[in-house]
Parts: sequence; C-alpha cells; structure tokens
Amino acid sequence: MTISNSFSFKNLRFFTLIAILMVVLGASCKKDDVDERGTSFVRFINASPTYATYNVYLDDVKVNMSGALPFGGTVNYKLYYEGPHTIKLTTASNPTAILDKNFSIGSATNYSCYLIEKGAALDWIVMEDKGDVFSTTEAMLKFVNLSPDANGLSLRIKDGAELATSKPYKSDTPYQKLEAKKVTLELVHANSGQVLATLADVDLKASTYFTILAKGYMNPGENEHGISIQSIVAAQ
Repeated sequence: MTISNSFSFKNLRFFTLIAILMVVLGASCKKDDVDERGTSFVRFINASPTYATYNVYLDDVKVNMSGALPFGGTVNYKLYYEGPHTIKLTTASNPTAILDKNFSIGSATNYSCYLIEKGAALDWIVMEDKGDVFSTTEAMLKFVNLSPDANGLSLRIKDGAELATSKPYKSDTPYQKLEAKKVTLELVHANSGQVLATLADVDLKASTYFTILAKGYMNPGENEHGISIQSIVAAQ
C-alpha cells in the first residue's frame, strides 16, 4: 500500500514523532482501528541496459504513473508499510507479468529497487539507502555500479578526489559528505585507468542526497546501451 508520494531523508528523523502521535491519536480510537506497522521509503530505477520500457507494480498497484520506464527512468521515493511485498514487471505494451519478485521492507529504512540485466536474466536488486549522514552545508553522495560487464569501477571528481574505488558489479558505497559546488565526475576502469564516462556540471547542492549510478555495457551489443553515469537526486 502506498501512503505518500513525498520524500525527504530528514523524514527519518520524524519517525519517532510520528509514532508518538499515533499513540496519542490511538487513545481516542478503538485499538483495532490503529495501524501500528512501521513505514519506509522505496524508489524504483530501470537500469536494464536495453531499449525496452516497463511498467512497475508494487502489490499490484502501478507505481510509474508518468509513463513506462525507459533505461535510466526513475520513480521517486514513496512511503510503504513494512513487511512482505511483491514487485511485478510488465512491458509497456503487454499487461502480462514478465517478472515477479518478493522482498521485505523493514521499518524506518530507505530502499532503491534497481531493474538489472535483460531477457530471461531480468531481475531486481534491492539496496538500502542509509540516510544517517547529513549536513546543511554539504552534499551527500553515494555510488552504485550496475554496469554488467564492468566489474571494477571507480568514481572521481575530475582533477580532484576519488569518491569510490574498484567497486564490483551490483555493489554500492555509503553516503559521504562533499563540498557543495559544481563538479565534473569521471567513471574510471579500475584496472586500466581508462575514463569510461563523464558527467559534467553536477551541481552538488547542500543538504541534498545524490546517487551516482553507473549503468550500461562497456561493450554493448545490438539494441544495448553503452556505459554511462547518471545522477539521481533525492531532494530535501
């Protein structure tokens, strides 16, 4: 069940207050009228490196209301109750499910559900986005490697600091604080040192969480996307 479309990592700091309010409100209601389940934020990203587009359903409720998700398409964080859930995937043109996956949502946690691979290997990978690092004067950034044939990727600021080192496929980093400014990011093959992709003019705004996603193939075939990096922002 979807509860809300709005998201802020700072909302995690309000879960305790919400719980207290639920108790207060529950005092004036029948006990069985109060839903005491915890909640968490979940978002959905299509990192499957083909030109197909998809519809996504959580517990049979469509989540991508602005059109089928293309490669790199994102559904922003929504609030859901903790417990077991099912993600269903269909193509844009056919309502028949091509992928069903069960996963469990914990309480007071943020999740990103990434669609990966292609064809019969299509799958969801679920990663936690821990928002326990925060600053009002700095930006927060994490890196995710979902490039299927790039098993050791590093991320760095051009002419600056290295932000992630030799991350294997299907791995991520914790959030780290960075100076709030515009930067150019470089995706680097850890073994060869080759710059595989760049992302210019990334405006690292203070009090904002950024996910830098590596996606696509280093050696793409027909109807496959080449490697690139994408900035996904969770606004405060």
